[in-house]
Amino acid sequence: MFCIVAFAPAAAQASAPLKLQQRLLRPNEFKGFTASGQHRVIRSAGAWSGGYLPVADLRLHRFVAGVREHLHSSALNADGLGVVAQFRTAKGARAETRSELAYFRTRVGTYIPFAVPSIPGARGYTAIGGGVKGYNVYFSDGPFQYLVGAGFSSSANKAPSKAQVIAAATELYRRVEGHPAP
Repeated sequence: MFCIVAFAPAAAQASAPLKLQQRLLRPNEFKGFTASGQHRVIRSAGAWSGGYLPVADLRLHRFVAGVREHLHSSALNADGLGVVAQFRTAKGARAETRSELAYFRTRVGTYIPFAVPSIPGARGYTAIGGGVKGYNVYFSDGPFQYLVGAGFSSSANKAPSKAQVIAAATELYRRVEGHPAP
């Protein structure tokens, strides 16, 4: 009996609801990167788009809200990004991920997809163009869509690796997987 009681809080905690801000990367999850600025919740598809994403797709996929986290690594002279967006359904989050991947495929100079086997259904890509290189990992979990990325000068002597971005996304996935919205 004692063992069942001892494990009950952990089981309840595993499915505890998480707010959008709690779904962003924690400082230890993306090694060498620190967050800057406010993490305000955006509830308008037009504002969320920021001119980079098709607003019609966000509305079609039933965007609810999102939060962006800007990151920087002084040691690597690189910038990073952590993003979480909530949609009304898991189907909407998956559809938006596919839509954004297709959209960016046509907008970057060179787009090289890569596998992310540590996260079910995740998709990654390397983007190269305009003197900049970056790695991005998209995944969804329930009605939430996530993006973890890093960008840097193509000529940088030191830069984050694709493995670092995948590791950060994997840490985030392990922490948020299965947690519902409040």
